[in-house]
Amino acid sequence: MTEVLAFVNPKSGGGQGVQVLRDLEKLITSTNTINLSETDPKTVLEQYKNVTNFRILACGGDGTGRWILETIDKIDFLVRPSVGILPLGTGNDIARVFGWGGGYTGESVKKILDQVQQASVTNLDRWKIQISSPSKEDEIHFMNNYLSIGFADAKIALNFHKMREENPQLCKARPINKLWYISYGVRAFCDDVIRDITDMSQCLSLEVDDVPISLGSDLEGILVLNLPSYAGGSDTWGPVDPSLSGKYKHVSFNDGLVEVIGIKGAFHLGQIVSGMTHGVRLAQGRKIKIDYFLDCPPLPVKVDGEPWLQEVGCTFTIDFWNRVPMLAKANMNTILPAIGNYSCSGYLYKTSRRPKLRKRFFVLSDGKLRYFINQQSALPKGEMALPSDPEDVAADRSNPTIFTMLSDKNRYSITCPSEEERDLWVSAIKNEIERVATLSLSVSELSLSTSSSSSSSSSSSF
Repeated sequence: MTEVLAFVNPKSGGGQGVQVLRDLEKLITSTNTINLSETDPKTVLEQYKNVTNFRILACGGDGTGRWILETIDKIDFLVRPSVGILPLGTGNDIARVFGWGGGYTGESVKKILDQVQQASVTNLDRWKIQISSPSKEDEIHFMNNYLSIGFADAKIALNFHKMREENPQLCKARPINKLWYISYGVRAFCDDVIRDITDMSQCLSLEVDDVPISLGSDLEGILVLNLPSYAGGSDTWGPVDPSLSGKYKHVSFNDGLVEVIGIKGAFHLGQIVSGMTHGVRLAQGRKIKIDYFLDCPPLPVKVDGEPWLQEVGCTFTIDFWNRVPMLAKANMNTILPAIGNYSCSGYLYKTSRRPKLRKRFFVLSDGKLRYFINQQSALPKGEMALPSDPEDVAADRSNPTIFTMLSDKNRYSITCPSEEERDLWVSAIKNEIERVATLSLSVSELSLSTSSSSSSSSSSSF
């Protein structure tokens, strides 16, 4: 059995961390259970730098996972250890994409340890953010999930962070933290209504892979994204149909690319988080440069949940840093972000025999339209066989966001976040139907050809 080192942040999860710590001490001894409030993880990990077969369980939020990964960077391991995340934080986006869920709900810690033993290893891209300014030494940050800049998300996070630092007793549970965050989002929306909106194009310039990217005058924030989950599971990038345009790819955490997304304000951010829409796609690339002009107001910034106020002009440069092994649940091959061969994906609302609208995460792949309870679900809730005729998929003439599909004697009505995405889905499904039909025809022709050759060969042998 592989040895497991568990690093626990007891402050996470509104007291959950303390209980997890106690349970782990009983199961894998106190030697292998490290209380991060009392012990620097580097002092423990240094003792394992020549050990080639052990695994790490980081128990906390995304910040705890980031702390452990950055500590591992500083040690010269013979074999870099793989890390799994037990989600005790608020967003838990790293844990989500590797199949560990959006939040610990009291499951058996023994079962979780068994899952760590059985977990597969999947790589995660990590990025280096260098902040250069004429009046200060360069700052270096490392990014696993995102960099947020501007007066939308980063400002909300900064205000929430200040409140939590001043009143920690008010932020002792994940649901309460989310309510506080929502309240600051509402305040930010009200600020948007009564004040002049800051035009990001007057404060920032953006280059992706040395190509200047135009920023619209309606943007209040920029998001540089590495994971297909943001702010507690939101699909910020949105569905992509490669057959319609080769310009964009699906979000992946190990493709050597990051996504650059525009946010129009607090209200737009709320729509994104609720699954009603997506961000403004600006670019994908391997090197990002953002110049923040000297004569602009202080700029809220956030990296992987850590917010601050950038008060002087600077340049943000984001480059690939390294690719590290992470632990994914044994059923990771069914976790959506790991599906590498799908045509289209995103949150939609479906109705069939029952009139009630149900929000589900849909994936179009291998001639089927599968739907999941959410983007982090390990197994599909159900699937719809695609019709054989592309004409059985059609846009609804009475509603610009709905399309219908006739399949298996059922008529499905599916609502999309926008008319643009409705058209994208209709086109993607029709293309998938034609692709499957072409593939089936090719297989039939090959089978017929093989049969004819075999028959001819038999005849000539007599």
